[in-house]
Amino acid sequence: AVTMPPFAMSPQRFLAPSREMPENAVFISYAREDLAAVQKLKAGLDAAGITTWFDEERMTGSITDMMAKGISNTTCVVVGVTKKYMDKTNGMDLKDNCKFELDYAFRQHGSSKLIPVVMEPSMRNTARWRDGAATAMLGSLLFIDFSADDDRQFEEAVQQLVRIIRSKM
Repeated sequence: AVTMPPFAMSPQRFLAPSREMPENAVFISYAREDLAAVQKLKAGLDAAGITTWFDEERMTGSITDMMAKGISNTTCVVVGVTKKYMDKTNGMDLKDNCKFELDYAFRQHGSSKLIPVVMEPSMRNTARWRDGAATAMLGSLLFIDFSADDDRQFEEAVQQLVRIIRSKM
């Protein structure tokens, strides 16, 4: 007879992490082209004990359904503002995931749960953002500046973002 090692007898230990929105999690909306910068932002939130809903970890099945569930059940939506993101969300492509996420988040929660984080120096001046719905939704909100290429400023921005997220929990 073949003897199974103890770890093989408890398959629940090896299940993938939950794909559902964890309680008090934060949804991160961003343009795919900005993935590296957003991963750094996410790592900062993780280190501060903030749970995130991040598509790289939680996408299975219907992308649209998963995004909608994540947004519906979120504490707040952190929006990675870059030129690419604003072009997508202010554009007319109704199939674009960025546009869907921001439109749906605004319909579900209004602006009170949207937290814009500017990730490029060129996006610091909201008056220069391209006209469109995304600019109308985000342009008047105070943003957190993550565009500096300096570790100390990045840490300060993470701390500021964490304070705002916790105030919305």
